Amino acid sequence: MSRRQGELDALVATGYKSALTEERRRYCFLVDRQCCVTKLLINYHSKVRELLSQKLSSWQQSCSQPTKLPERALNLLRHTAPQSPGAAGIAEVLRHAKLGTAQPEQVRSCVVYIKPDSWVDSADKTT
Repeated sequence: MSRRQGELDALVATGYKSALTEERRRYCFLVDRQCCVTKLLINYHSKVRELLSQKLSSWQQSCSQPTKLPERALNLLRHTAPQSPGAAGIAEVLRHAKLGTAQPEQVRSCVVYIKPDSWVDSADKTT
């Protein structure tokens, strides 16, 4: 009887050890997945931090004088202003474009490519 009790105790101990090992394996898998997600979030936030840190000074500088238009906007205004008495101004072209009555030559006369300034990202230069 004691021999059978010893075998039963050994079987219970083996099953208990097997269950603990399986639980530990599953726990480690979950912790590993959480660590991967955490590393990705840390990487993402560090890249965003770098990007925002680079842009922050230029944003603060551009907002230091809220009544002064940037040079790029002034260039756009200069290029879209009517060059001749019969040419359409930008407000008129936009109004006609909203109404769908703009003539193709009016729209073409106001579309001017302006070279991007140095503060524009390379992603912006492709558009």
